[in-house]
Amino acid sequence: MHENYETQDMCLAVTVQCLGAPLAGIEWRDDRRASFCFDDSGELHKAVEAYWRNEVRIEPKAFFDCLKATKTRLYNN
Repeated sequence: MHENYETQDMCLAVTVQCLGAPLAGIEWRDDRRASFCFDDSGELHKAVEAYWRNEVRIEPKAFFDCLKATKTRLYNN
């Protein structure tokens, strides 16, 4: 069975993408809320835990580029 990790937190979604977790998809929950879906893995959970512990350091331009790409994918779905 294929497992997914989902979050509605765009900053978390962008951060884990910058750390190498590909975005598997985006699911709209209603007209205003979307969930960002990732393939569940141990590495993904380590990245999420590091995010919440404020241990992640990402180059600002890389974060911004990933944010733009995520928003483009979000609003073009």
